[in-house]
Parts: sequence; C-alpha cells; structure tokens
Amino acid sequence: MSLNGRTRTLVGLTALLTACASKPIGVHTDACNDSIAECMTSLTRQHAREPKPISTSTDCKDKFWESLEKLCSQTYLGVVTQDNMNKLTGSEMTIHVSHFNSQEIHVSVQVGNDYSRAWVLRNLGSHLDLRHVHVYEDGQEESRSQYGGSSALNGTESKQEFPADALTSRMIPGSDHHVWAIAIEPGRTLSYSLSNSSTKRYVEIRFDISRPL
Repeated sequence: MSLNGRTRTLVGLTALLTACASKPIGVHTDACNDSIAECMTSLTRQHAREPKPISTSTDCKDKFWESLEKLCSQTYLGVVTQDNMNKLTGSEMTIHVSHFNSQEIHVSVQVGNDYSRAWVLRNLGSHLDLRHVHVYEDGQEESRSQYGGSSALNGTESKQEFPADALTSRMIPGSDHHVWAIAIEPGRTLSYSLSNSSTKRYVEIRFDISRPL
C-alpha cells in the first residue's frame, strides 16, 4: 500500500468520525456506522496488501559476516574434499582467522610448510570483498596477488560467492568464469571452494571449526 493511499483513508475516516460525532444521538446512526465500517475495512485491506519484510542480500551479508567474526583468533585444520585437477589433493592445510579491524578479516592459509597465502575479506557495507594475497618469503608481495571479487547478490546467511572481477581476469588467464565461495555451517565447518564453469575446474577445502587447534 502506498503512503498516500493510507493517508487519504485516514483523513477521510477522521472527517467522518468528526461529522458523525456532531450529529444528535440517533440521527443517521446506521449510515455513520456503515461508513466507518467501510473505512476500517479499506484500511485492513490496504495493510494486507503491504509487502512483508524479507531478508535482503545486505541482511544475509551482515549475518554471514557475524558468523565469520566468531571464528577469529583461532586456527582450524582443513582437508581437500574435492579437487578435479589433483593440484592440492593430499595437502595438509590450516587457516588462522584474525581481525584486522571491524571491516576487515584476515585468513592466513598454510599449505604444508608454505605460509605465503592469505585471504582478506572486507565488509564494504553494500557487499563483501574477497582478495587473495601472495607474498614471498621475505614478505614482498608477489606480482600475482590481490585477485578475487565482490560478493554476488544471491548470497545467503551461510554462503557468499565471489565472481572474479576485471582485475582478476586481466591478471590470471582463463579466470573470467572463476567463482570463489565461502560457506559456514556454524559450529561445524567452513568450506572454501573455487569453480569455473568454462574450464570445469573445481576444488573444495573443508575446515573443521568445531575443534580449533
């Protein structure tokens, strides 16, 4: 229902009540009652047509972020559950989740003895942003770093997807259809995955968040 529609009905009802109250008792009582009942029925119908509040993508993003924040200051063990190109199969992986500030969370990734990877997630208000950071042993950032993307509109409270952005497409050949996803099952698992509908690449790593290391 539009605000104007409700306002017009309420103004009409107020005028009707005032007019009816000024009449002597018993004069046109039935007509007044019928008119008042009609106005009230109109208001009820208009209210019923109002759209009900639904969970928006922003609501889902905020609830996902809250779930992610609860994992901070802990380290979790992960296993590769799917890897159709066998690039990570058998790798021992851990992540350490930490707050950088209220709008930024760092996830340090250890693959075997390799500590060079990290995921950086930022809460930018209207959406989330995921970046993959790679550094050399001396701490210098690699040339292939900072790739990722912004969260898609179809994100949920438990899962957010990040299609590759233009920077990523320029940096990594064949990454135009990359989609990263992070899914959280509170108290159980955090899953990180990469899929590409064009190359059919798919990898998923699942971390046990029920038992921090």
